[in-house]
Amino acid sequence: MKRMSFLLLALCLFFSLTVAVWADDGDWLVKYCGEKLELPDGGSVAPETLHGKMVGFYFTSEGCGFCKEFSPKLVKFRNKLVSRGKPFEVVLVSMDETKARMRQMIREYDMPFPAIPHSSIKRRLLSERFHAYGTPILVVVNQNGEIIAKDGRPAVEHEGTLAYLAWRLGLPPISTVIFYFLPTPYQLRCPSPSILLKFRRMGILFLCGLVVWKIVGAIVWKYKERQRAKSAATP
Repeated sequence: MKRMSFLLLALCLFFSLTVAVWADDGDWLVKYCGEKLELPDGGSVAPETLHGKMVGFYFTSEGCGFCKEFSPKLVKFRNKLVSRGKPFEVVLVSMDETKARMRQMIREYDMPFPAIPHSSIKRRLLSERFHAYGTPILVVVNQNGEIIAKDGRPAVEHEGTLAYLAWRLGLPPISTVIFYFLPTPYQLRCPSPSILLKFRRMGILFLCGLVVWKIVGAIVWKYKERQRAKSAATP
């Protein structure tokens, strides 16, 4: 029986490693990005340069008000991770109507991201694949091209590089958990979502504190009851 269990475990391990190798052959990069990516300086690079990295596909446009607020934060987030040697990169997917506006946006925010060429049909195909029909949206995929965050914007805005750590560990960032259970200000298009998020965090912390206080109170009450019982039993 033990030998059979060992063989099954070995087969499962072999299958999982084989799938990982097959999935990580880099084919998904060409499938998602096409034959080349444009660099901010006007040059180009092969998508295979992203091999082995976590990639965030950033859907944005020059005229989007929310993008103007988020883009500088994403640039800072990406630069900080790259400077620490983390395998992470952002790929720009411009939703602008003209290439001129796309280039203007890249210059305005000093974006270091490689971009899907404006003339490429991959922009529309990526939008359909990820159901990214608005802006700004940051779809994060792992090194195998599997989605790990359908919209990483809230995590980047409110948790910084801790969001990357959570994605690497396969855990949902705190803001993602909060947004799952409560209506998000982004869905409501609130002009100051960070303020509402702070209020929600305060509310959650208050509830957690209340639960802890109740538990501690119950423990103290039980301890006192035992002390009373002992003193009453003592002649």
